Amino acid sequence: MSRQTSRPAALLAIVAVATLLCTPNLRADGGAETPEALFSSARIAIAEGDIAGMLSHLAPSQRKGAALMMFVGATFAIAFDDNAAALDKGLEKILEKHGLESLLEDDAGPGLDADEDALQRAGAELFAGKDEVAFIRDLFGFLADNKVMDMKKTVDVDAPLADLKVEGDRATATWGGEPFLMVREGGRWYLDQAFSR
Repeated sequence: MSRQTSRPAALLAIVAVATLLCTPNLRADGGAETPEALFSSARIAIAEGDIAGMLSHLAPSQRKGAALMMFVGATFAIAFDDNAAALDKGLEKILEKHGLESLLEDDAGPGLDADEDALQRAGAELFAGKDEVAFIRDLFGFLADNKVMDMKKTVDVDAPLADLKVEGDRATATWGGEPFLMVREGGRWYLDQAFSR
């Protein structure tokens, strides 16, 4: 996958991906009973850097697409790090561990201007039969351990949830002036990664 982009775009990709995945774990199967419960525990998970908990609350139908976005964001962050060569080797080991070496091919996945549906389709294809949650957990851990990114600094955890609106299986709100979108799947509320809705 090509890693040519501007530094601001790379940083924006990392912040966006980290924000999408910053969700907490209330139960082993993830999600929460209400949008308010999802938000309330997000503050704790983000403040504590609880990666496993955060990942379990991303909507199950969107996890493979999020895994692809996380990989793209990680490659951008690594490309601009002073220790890029060593980090590339670490990333390759993670991909090998999860059987995802194909992600390193230049034509893997959609382009940077792909819409959400294209990302979801590509993620479903590239991560078919793979444990995307375990992959993202390993990738986040690797980035944090190597100080490539700090998820705790991506969101103001003290900001209140504002403008909550629930319409059927979708809920919208703002958190620190940014969209906080939620979706109900299987009777539970999850973080919805679709910022464009």
